[in-house]
Amino acid sequence: MRIFTRFVVVVFILLNFQVTNGKNANYKGFELMGKSQKTIQLKNSFTGNSEIFPFEANRSTIFGLAMKAKITFNNDNSLVRIILVDKQGAEYLIYETYPLLEDNASFDIDNLCEETCILNGIIPQSIRVEVKDAALTLKSMTLSTLADHALDFRKAQIEKKDLQNNRKINSINKSVKLKGLTWMAGETEVSALTYTEKKRLYGQSNFPAGIEYYTD
Repeated sequence: MRIFTRFVVVVFILLNFQVTNGKNANYKGFELMGKSQKTIQLKNSFTGNSEIFPFEANRSTIFGLAMKAKITFNNDNSLVRIILVDKQGAEYLIYETYPLLEDNASFDIDNLCEETCILNGIIPQSIRVEVKDAALTLKSMTLSTLADHALDFRKAQIEKKDLQNNRKINSINKSVKLKGLTWMAGETEVSALTYTEKKRLYGQSNFPAGIEYYTD
């Protein structure tokens, strides 16, 4: 009986490991980098635009930030953006999603990040959220508090961006085909820009979701 119990436990661990890896298998490039990672629990829910200040107790320099969250879309126009603002007022896209990128209307993101996967040592000020026709619950954030000096920062940034864009383009084209739409997503001059650069280009923060990938 004891041997059987151990067998069951081992099988459960292996299955859980496979499910977890499978869940994030399509998110290569969205993983947090940096060393000495610590997690801060959050319990913040939003149905509209807002800003929170979870760093007030500890505003030390960070080298990466990822989020755990639950997101629910209300319709095809839904949009969620989570943005990190540093002490100097600079903005970094933590995560952005909308229906063309997802298979389900309600889902979790598990320690994912975009521009904040690797940071060049910043002091965080706040987290700003943009929520349109959706519900967002921030569960936790994980911070990297030490830089990985073995990494080439600029090279790692470019590689991350390429992997993220590739995943988004594939997801959008899959959704476009399923919905019978007549356009395609691909790399463009705009898709290579940062969140701040796109905001400057459009003259506002609420630019249309996915517009940077529109090719035809």
